[in-house]
Amino acid sequence: MALDAAARGLSVVAVDAHDLAFGTSRFSSKLIHGGLRYLASGRLDVAHESAVERGVLMERTAPHLVAAQPFVLPLTPLVSRGQAALARAGFRAGDSLRLAARTARATLPRRAGCPRWRPGISPRPAA
Repeated sequence: MALDAAARGLSVVAVDAHDLAFGTSRFSSKLIHGGLRYLASGRLDVAHESAVERGVLMERTAPHLVAAQPFVLPLTPLVSRGQAALARAGFRAGDSLRLAARTARATLPRRAGCPRWRPGISPRPAA
């Protein structure tokens, strides 16, 4: 975050452990996401803001630090049709956030393409 602020021309100071943001920093996943977690809880404004900020980091401020990562969600027979439909709807909603933020659209690989992205995932359906 300090690098992002400095790149935007702001003054930055480093504060040691147990500062005001200690809890937030400690419990944060350190991931820059497009707002799906906020979308899931119905916080559309925060989801949109998160997607826009992700776009700023990826395109302008820190493209050398931030890159999209493949995300594979195996929908095995243990996942109900309703759960699978909900997951697909969530990703479609995430795509609309990406469009609003003007970032690249997600790639949806077919089952056969998954081993290339994630070698531990079998292209065969689970029994």
